[in-house]
Amino acid sequence: MKRRIPFQGLDSRSWRNLILFAMLIFYLFQIGQALYFNNLFNTLGSDFLGFWTAGHMANTQGYARIYDANLVSRIQKPYHEVIETDNIYAPIMTAFFPVFGIPFQLLALLKASHAFTFWSILNFVALILYLRFFIHDLLQKSIPPELFALLIISYPVFHNFFWGQLDVWLLICMGEFMRAVLHKKPFISGLWLAGMLAKPQALILIIPALFLRRAWKELAGFTTGVFAIFIISFLLVGTQGLRELLNVWLGFASGIPTNAPDHMVNWRMIMVQWNALTNSNSGVVIAVLGSFVTLLISVFIWRKSAPVNSEEFPVVLLGLIASTAVFTWHSHIHMMLVLLPPFLYLAIQNRLPAKIINYWVFGPPIALMLSFICLLFTKFGILPDFGYEALFLGLWGFSFNLIILAWVISTRRFTSPHRS
Repeated sequence: MKRRIPFQGLDSRSWRNLILFAMLIFYLFQIGQALYFNNLFNTLGSDFLGFWTAGHMANTQGYARIYDANLVSRIQKPYHEVIETDNIYAPIMTAFFPVFGIPFQLLALLKASHAFTFWSILNFVALILYLRFFIHDLLQKSIPPELFALLIISYPVFHNFFWGQLDVWLLICMGEFMRAVLHKKPFISGLWLAGMLAKPQALILIIPALFLRRAWKELAGFTTGVFAIFIISFLLVGTQGLRELLNVWLGFASGIPTNAPDHMVNWRMIMVQWNALTNSNSGVVIAVLGSFVTLLISVFIWRKSAPVNSEEFPVVLLGLIASTAVFTWHSHIHMMLVLLPPFLYLAIQNRLPAKIINYWVFGPPIALMLSFICLLFTKFGILPDFGYEALFLGLWGFSFNLIILAWVISTRRFTSPHRS
């Protein structure tokens, strides 16, 4: 009897399912490896440790102390002892407004490990339920199970959960902003946009874009939300606390050990990687020119695009989110979750090319495979020692956002500006 060659005769769907299964195995392996070699919070869940610390300090020391790096270090050192610079421990600082720390006060009533488990389950359930609600509300459809699986298993989603990030909240805020706009509720949409101040860098192009489109009602809602967030935060930490928060932001902008700019998906990552590869400082020229071109393209798209509340708005919004990811100074793969509401909306309507969906799902596994091959070559002295995983994953995220931007430019039918 002729022996059957493994994987022979598989169609494209079977290959896709096989790759997805392999991705799940890889995720489990990466989690197991992180726990075995590093323990919880040294890599796995380390970003969440920063949030839990803020909640713990708010409960025990008061909100005014949550940006105190020395106190943060004392609390985190028993959990997280990896990143040190010149033998000085680098804590994982919290960079959001104090008001966003309120939920973590409740989580901090639990042990850090239990809180991380609960946080992960809560976010996963919220992600599933919200995306189903979002699509059903706007399109009166269910998400095709195969498409849903492709998106949920994708690396940006895993990246968010691995580090214990809060980008599911940003995804919900962006989704509700888009939903309110399409339902012609501009003020409400602006309120939801203010919720993204948990990571202000995500708004660096969206707010100027609303000004360019004279979307005054959306801006009124956003201003109201910002005012409420600022007042509550001021009441929690006072002037001194807000000054310390500003110092944390400046530290993130200039670069601190826990920033990991080489792992980002923006022009800053291109600058850092170029400088490392060429042993020079010329990457800053590339980053500045690239950022300037990205800004010009974003302005062009928004000024000449469809009205804010039109059916074409999700296309333009997707492009604006993608351009923000490469333009803003602090942008990691997990922040790409914000793309999912317009991305999924357009994919279900068959308006998004299958190649883009496939690149979202299968691009990271290819990047990881390339990094492992380079690592193998490094072991044999063929290639120099380098952070290949960060390089290839960063280039995937960077190129994916540029592809989205290029697709938006190529498919848009530009119209005259609109006042809302």
